Amino acid sequence: MHCKVKDRECEGGTAERYDEGCRCPAACRAHKREYCRRWNREHAEERRERNRRWMEWARHGRWEA
Repeated sequence: MHCKVKDRECEGGTAERYDEGCRCPAACRAHKREYCRRWNREHAEERRERNRRWMEWARHGRWEA
């Protein structure tokens, strides 16, 4: 059975993204931490860009991005 734990630190980190071949609980946590670190590293640039755009929208009072 796959681990369904979610990790706030991992953006887009739903269990389906990081749990292939990973079993609960400890192995999953370790695997997830590593996956999330890698995922965050790979997507840092795009996340910064998205945050910047979101701040623009927020500043102009347009919340429905």
